[in-house]
Amino acid sequence: MNEEKKTRSKKTPTVNTVIRPLSKRNWAEVIGDASTGYLSYNNNTVEYIARLKLTMRLWADHPTSLSIIQFCNEYKIDYSHMQALYKKFPDFKEFYVELKRTLGERRKIGALTRQFNVEAVFRDIHLFDPDWKIDVDKYHDDRKKELNKDFNDTFGHLAGIIDFAKLSYSEKEQWLSKKKEA
Repeated sequence: MNEEKKTRSKKTPTVNTVIRPLSKRNWAEVIGDASTGYLSYNNNTVEYIARLKLTMRLWADHPTSLSIIQFCNEYKIDYSHMQALYKKFPDFKEFYVELKRTLGERRKIGALTRQFNVEAVFRDIHLFDPDWKIDVDKYHDDRKKELNKDFNDTFGHLAGIIDFAKLSYSEKEQWLSKKKEA
């Protein structure tokens, strides 16, 4: 009998590897938790990050999910807390960018199928999809160069009187529109 006990292996303890999503909190819980971090779960553990990623992925599967701030409002998580996690954890950063791309694609499809306003969606699409951001940045750079050239061609003779570098682009556009009207 003693030999039987010796040959039995010790039972290895089981580790709970099931990741549970975060639960939606009500405002009473959030206000009661204000001492530990108002509107945030105030937890930067690997387990919390895994739970947050799972929760965000499940939330993003709903057709009404359109932006990260919407998620933060539903789960009463401070958006600045999300940004801190984004900066601190590289794997969360990759997940976050991919989730934004997914939400951007949903908005784009909604615009193309006339569920959403096309102009509103495409005005903000570069915020969701890094591929669009490159094109939008290039467009804005080209537009700024074009505006500066037009402005300098039109008002270059006033360079000694007015400090053009201090004028905003909207002010330069106003000057140009006034000149064209005259």
